[in-house]
Amino acid sequence: MINNGRIASEAVQAVSADLTYAFYDHPRYEPPKAYEEARETFLERIADVPGVVSVYESGTGGISRPGISDIDLIVVVEDEVDDPAALREGIEAAKTDEYYFFHGPEVLTRSAFPEYYNVLPMPKDLQHHYGESLDYQKNQDRFNYLVYLVDSVMTTYPMEFLELLLFPGPSVDHHRLNIVLSDAFDLLVPGPIAEQFAVDLDTRFAVHRMNSLRNDMMLFSEITERETPTLDAFDASITDLRERWFELDRPDRETLLVERLQDAVTACFAFVEHLNAHLADIGVQVPATELTVRSHETRHNEFRPDWSASTAERKTCEYYREGRVRTVVLPQSVTVNKRLRGNEPVTAPKAYRTALDNRDRSKRQRDAAMAAYKYHPLRAWYMRVMGTLFGLKTRLVR
Repeated sequence: MINNGRIASEAVQAVSADLTYAFYDHPRYEPPKAYEEARETFLERIADVPGVVSVYESGTGGISRPGISDIDLIVVVEDEVDDPAALREGIEAAKTDEYYFFHGPEVLTRSAFPEYYNVLPMPKDLQHHYGESLDYQKNQDRFNYLVYLVDSVMTTYPMEFLELLLFPGPSVDHHRLNIVLSDAFDLLVPGPIAEQFAVDLDTRFAVHRMNSLRNDMMLFSEITERETPTLDAFDASITDLRERWFELDRPDRETLLVERLQDAVTACFAFVEHLNAHLADIGVQVPATELTVRSHETRHNEFRPDWSASTAERKTCEYYREGRVRTVVLPQSVTVNKRLRGNEPVTAPKAYRTALDNRDRSKRQRDAAMAAYKYHPLRAWYMRVMGTLFGLKTRLVR
């Protein structure tokens, strides 16, 4: 439901109404030419890094919103590399300024690259910039999109926006502490103490992630042809935010950003409601069981057989705000991928199962490449440890 131009429910607006926010990393305007120069410099430098096969870019290669958009590069490397650490460092050093390469580049091995669309189906095109021109499969199967969206709900939406909106924490020079210290704070500090701090809000990251959510919602609407008025309204609101960002005064930007984050939470639950209905429409059935909890890294979500969007949103807000635990209440239908992976009894179309098998095969290759050439070597160990600790806290709170 949309009231007075707002998507956010009363529950979401109320749960964040008394929080204070400290904003950092505001988008800064950069002309398109600056992006072109950053890309050219990266390509010149990457030519000197042993083991790099090719460089591609997601999309058209243009910059839709200068100052807000970034350059989405994919670096393809050989399957076997003598010195993975040197390769990882060489790729990082090729960037002139992290601002232009906000969350990249992706790093894939030669064998993983052809199935890139099985894992991240969003890019419309890939632009070849450097090295060998490689073949790849542009998988546009609707079931491939659907298994990707189900995984996204299980791991990302609306969790990211709740954490941005509701988790206060200490900062240094208005920048949230590094991941390790932030996780320790969220894990150990009781709510009454934590809420003496402001919510330090990474402004550009928030805008970026809401745009990603908008894209995924529009992908869902496109492949299902469902009427999705709340999703359409969110799409329009994020388009407006990005278009007008540099026209607004800073206080107006910050007010609008918090409102859009609130909207994102409610829009996510509307999205899950549509996804739940669509899974039933295509014949996905999971056994109705008692309330279950399933984990992903530091999040431990709750799955209910008697699910409704409004009740789930309200209960989720309570978990995040009052308990300071990363638990979202979701319908049991969205556990379909996890259940199929565990060989549990599930009814699903053969084409859905095939798409999931293809996604998992390609994702294992991508994850291995990112672990070797992108992420910190201790990342996997760290996530296992923190996942266990957050799981203990979740059980205590619940």
